[in-house]
This record gives sequence, structure tokens and C-alpha cells, in this order.
Amino acid sequence: MNPNLPVGGSALNLQLGARAALPKDLTQLGLTLSYARFADEYRGTEKLDGDVTLEAWITQLSLRHYFGEGLALDLALPAGTINFEPGHGEPTRRMSGFGDLELGASYDFAAIWGAGGYQPSLTLRLGMGLPTGRQGTLGEEAADGHSHDQGSVPPSILAIGYGAYSGSAELRLTQFVSRRIGFSPSVSLREPFGPSESGLTMGGTYLMGLDALVVPAPWLVVSAGGLLQTRRHSKEEPEGRILNSGGSALFATLSANVRASERVAFGVGGRLPVHTDVQGQQVSESYTLLGTLSLSFGGSEEDEHAHGDEHDDEHGDEHGDEHAEGDERAHGGERAHGGEHAHGGEHALGGERAHGGAAAPGKGDVSDAAKGGQSFELAKVIPPGKVTVIDFWADWCHPCKHIDARLRQLAAEHPDLAVRRVEVPDFDAPVATQHLPGVTALPQLWVYDRAGKRRAVVTSLEALERELGGFWSKAR
Repeated sequence: MNPNLPVGGSALNLQLGARAALPKDLTQLGLTLSYARFADEYRGTEKLDGDVTLEAWITQLSLRHYFGEGLALDLALPAGTINFEPGHGEPTRRMSGFGDLELGASYDFAAIWGAGGYQPSLTLRLGMGLPTGRQGTLGEEAADGHSHDQGSVPPSILAIGYGAYSGSAELRLTQFVSRRIGFSPSVSLREPFGPSESGLTMGGTYLMGLDALVVPAPWLVVSAGGLLQTRRHSKEEPEGRILNSGGSALFATLSANVRASERVAFGVGGRLPVHTDVQGQQVSESYTLLGTLSLSFGGSEEDEHAHGDEHDDEHGDEHGDEHAEGDERAHGGERAHGGEHAHGGEHALGGERAHGGAAAPGKGDVSDAAKGGQSFELAKVIPPGKVTVIDFWADWCHPCKHIDARLRQLAAEHPDLAVRRVEVPDFDAPVATQHLPGVTALPQLWVYDRAGKRRAVVTSLEALERELGGFWSKAR
């Protein structure tokens, strides 16, 4: 679609939670509605008085599936209506149709170094646009059917898409520096590979953005920042470069995204130009408003299943092994960001992990030492005469769920093993500042011998297995 008309951008990515664990087996359906008004006329950086007004209503439907390990595929189809009022008593002209269908693939490099805590999320997305977009022209038409007098209206805003094959790329970093504050710089480009059926080749678009992210509540993400947009000249066959096309603009952006439930998120946002510099004379963007709605399927159901396992476990259900299997599946649901992204180093924006409560009778000595980031007294949670593992975990910690399931299995097999679970929602929580100073990643596991002396601090399941195996071999 027309790059002048944003239809989501980072807004949909934020709805998944910029600080959540990487989604897996999650499908997200997104709907974005935008309204853009073009009523400011410029010659270079000089603002002129003009009667030309253009309004664009764009609707975009998008579908994205997260396969896990940072990989996602998506497709998007915009459609819209553009109303052009030339002024001077001339009638309003209208153009409606579909934009370019776009297919894309993205990869979050946090899958390599680990998501969670204050680890960065670096997402690369590549896309290809198909020539389903529609373009319009104004002015007197020549014998060949092409318009050679665009006037002050650039061809880029008289289009819903390039109407040609195109490629796009975006690189976005999301980094949280505290529990509630982060930043997200991004660069992107979109370039057509050739002319449309009408012989018009629109100029490529290049974007650089920087957003500040604020999380005042687990269900709310607010983003404010700036966006620099640059577009090259457009060309029309056979005349060549169109003088009134191309230029750059600096925008101020603002958005708010709300996680209404595990499945539903919505947001509102907009952008306002603070500096405009166009080639020739053009009518330029005055402001853009947008709203987003996101529905998620798949992973969320697994989270709900895991919560059901927790409920059974707290009431003494005899199916403890099924609970452990539920833990294996208890992640990958929708989070509150972003991001993308996803929107995107990340920690959870809310929701309770699908574990908790003491294990069912006869299934091992497993219980919570602290939840919700509250601290605890070490001496009170280590039972005498048992090997004890203090398991520091978080909802955003992907390896933690595998370790938890294995610890429950070991506790069921070895009556002299005690597991004490400690929830660390973020590293500003009291439990982290008191017991994990300087630690910025999970898992963290403390291993104590039967005399209550700490013997090891490990960060992986393999290392934990080795340490615990030593105790059982000594016992034999």
C-alpha cells in the first residue's frame, strides 16, 4: 500500500509484548484502520496556501503465525478509499481498491542468546509485495491514456500500493533498561522492482524510527518517538522523473496498546509531521490516526490448559504426571507487547505462570517459596536432611519450564529431594535485589546438600542433572 499511509507498523508488534518470551505455535489475526489527511501544501520546506485536500481511509487485514525459536511468517492485505478534493469548485474524485498483498518472514535473534529479563530482542523481517495495488492519476490525459500533469499532487498519495512487485526489509531492536522503560530503534526500506501497469514507478521509501516504551501497567504499553521518512523521485514512462515527487518528512509518533485478555489486544495511535521537505510542489501529510485490533489463537489455549493443571494440582489431583506434561506446554501464549515483534530482550507484561502450589501428595516435595517477586528467608525454606534445589523462574524464561518439569519428575522419584520455586517477574523485584544482585538472566538454580550448605549455582538443566546425580551416587 502507499507508504505515506501507516497501517500499524510497530503497533501490532507491541501487542504481543516487547518483553515476553518468544511465542510458539501462536497465530495472530490483526485488523488496522487508519485515516490520513493531506491538506498542507509545500514547495520544498516552504508551506503554501492551497485548496487541495486529500483524505485516505485504509483497512489492513494481517495474519501472522509464530513457529517458535524466533521464526514467524505473515501476510497482509490492505484496502481503502482515497477522496481527492481539488478545490476551485471542482467535483470530488474518489478511488477505491486493494493495495499490494504482502508476504513476509521474520526472525528474532533473541532465539540465539535467549529471551527474557533485559535481554535485547533484534528482529529482522523480509517481505515481498505482489502487484495487487491500485494507482490513480489526475490532470489532462494524453492520447496514450497517461496523465502528464500531476500538479501539486504527488503520485505516491494517489495510490493504494505500488501496483508492482516490490521488496521490503525491516530491522528492529527492542531493549528494556528497567521494569517499565525501554526503547526501540528501527530502520526499514521498501522498493518497487519495476513499473506498474500504468507505466508509473513509484520511488522507494526509507524509514528510521526511535520509540521510547513505557509500561505503566502490565496490560498497557505506551510508545512515543520520532520517525524520519525519505522517498525517492517517482518515474513515469516515457517521460522519466516526475518533478513533484519525492522528499522527506520528520514525524512525531504516539501510540497506546492495551492487552484486554490473553486473546485480545487493541491499540490507538497516530503521527504528526514536524518538518517537511518535498521535491517541487506537493500536497503533504497533515496527520494520520489509526486503531488496531489483535486476536490470538493457539498458544493461549495451551496456557489455559496449564492453568487448569495448576488448579487440579492445588486440590490434590492424583494426575501429577499430567501436570508436568502441562508444564511442558504452558508457554507460547499471547503476551501483552508488542513487538513484534513484537513485536521483540523482553520480560513479561503480566499473567501468572502456569505452575504453582505444592505438588500433589505422593508426587514429591515441590512447593513455592515466593511468588510475584516477593522475597523470602532462605533458612525457612530449606528442609533439614534433604537435598534442596532453589529454582528461580519467570514466565518469560523459556528454559525454566523444561527445568521445572524435570525437577518435578526427580522429586517424585527421590523422596529426599526438595524443590523450592521462586518467581522472579523482573530483576527490579525485591527477590532479585536481595538474592540475585547483578544477575540479568534466568534460569538460576541453587543446590544445597542435606546439611543445608550450598554446593552449586547452575544455569542449565544439564549442569543441574550432573550436580544432583552426584548426591544419588554418593548415597549408593
